[in-house]
Amino acid sequence: MTEPLLVHSRDAVATLTLNRPEIRNAFDDAQIERLTQALRAAEADPAVRVVVIAGNGPAFCAGADLNWMKRMAGYTYEQNLADATVLAEMLRTLDCMTKPTVARVHGAAFTTVAFVPRSSLTWIRGEDEASIYSTPLGNRRSFCGLCASPLFNVARAGDLAAVVIGSLQDADQPAPWAHVNTESKAPWHRISDDLPQFSTWPAADQLRVLADRHRCAWLPDQLLFPAT
Repeated sequence: MTEPLLVHSRDAVATLTLNRPEIRNAFDDAQIERLTQALRAAEADPAVRVVVIAGNGPAFCAGADLNWMKRMAGYTYEQNLADATVLAEMLRTLDCMTKPTVARVHGAAFTTVAFVPRSSLTWIRGEDEASIYSTPLGNRRSFCGLCASPLFNVARAGDLAAVVIGSLQDADQPAPWAHVNTESKAPWHRISDDLPQFSTWPAADQLRVLADRHRCAWLPDQLLFPAT
């Protein structure tokens, strides 16, 4: 059986690797307990000077395991309190570490989105389980009502919606066109493909060149031809 948490020490560095890539390393009560014990062991080991927390697979961590959250929905007050206490103890342990602790984060971020025409975005099912909020500017943001994961944002004006890539099933993952904002990437992250790279967000003329290379794709006119 594959270990859900891998612990490896080398050259005074203890690396704790979340190892449930099939669910994007989402954590449950058992994984919280494993992390807590591993952090305590690293803190107590005089041979360890630095702790690194990493994740296997396409994403560092998707947050809470939905199956765990579904179980919690039927918990009593006492069970929920005990569950929250275990999580709080892991966070307290992490916060009180005297050794430098680094999170080596990778994968989809909150703002990694794909633009689609608003008119093409339709709920098939699950809308009653979503939480939908309006921003002060009138844009509408949809979140999972169970785990609060962001789903998509709909602009107040124009035929534009932004779907959060991390919320898509693997089979629906779009192919990337380029790397943007590379000046903000982590220094240890290496870009190993041949896609175009932009240190900041591409200008409109650069976006038009990219769009011309991907004729079957779609970009909103307000990005390709911004008002001057």
